[in-house]
Amino acid sequence: MRTIMIKKEILEVGDKVMVSHTFQYNRDAGSIGVLIGIDKSGFKPYIVKLDDEEIKCFYESELEYKD
Repeated sequence: MRTIMIKKEILEVGDKVMVSHTFQYNRDAGSIGVLIGIDKSGFKPYIVKLDDEEIKCFYESELEYKD
């Protein structure tokens, strides 16, 4: 199945996202996850539960919306 990446203006809780790149070691690049929270007061406000059940935080610029 082929997936087409599209840019979305605003990410919302429940959106499926892909980690496009990271500023720290590029370890999570290419990972797929679901946005489970947004903490605007946080340093990395987007809380994502990755497919391997790990929960991490990212900058908006590190994520791409995955349809």
